[in-house]
Amino acid sequence: MRWLLVGFTHKELRERNYKLDPDVTYVTLDRGDDATARRSDIDFNGDAFDIATWNRIMSTFGPKSFDIIFTDGGMFGIKRDDNILKLKHLLLKDTGGVVNFTSPLGQMVRCPFGRPYQFSYIPKKDYVIDKMDFALKNLRPDKLSNVLKSQLKILI
Repeated sequence: MRWLLVGFTHKELRERNYKLDPDVTYVTLDRGDDATARRSDIDFNGDAFDIATWNRIMSTFGPKSFDIIFTDGGMFGIKRDDNILKLKHLLLKDTGGVVNFTSPLGQMVRCPFGRPYQFSYIPKKDYVIDKMDFALKNLRPDKLSNVLKSQLKILI
């Protein structure tokens, strides 16, 4: 199995003692803001909201290469880019899925690394722009986060 971790470094995985599956290969994508991280701590140093970063990942691994794409919270410069969403969809195996810190759809799950946070798990078949836009449009306005998601139309 192979997971793409967005917003993580290997240094973070080591130092925070996350519950990692020994049968999974973890590939990291991070901006590299941690000055103490070594080059080898980040597999893809880049911005998660830059299409060039995702094109590099696609050219390195090819389609259907990842079982999970896991995006952590604390992202900077969030912007919607439907081409990035399409590349993420292509990178996933047919049985794969996305774990996001925020999403208009998906099933709520605990952090796969044992942290006390909630994430959304979205199977590949549902990780398509039309379904996400529909879910955004139909979010209940009972929470500020739902109102902001629906107005900003942010998809990650």
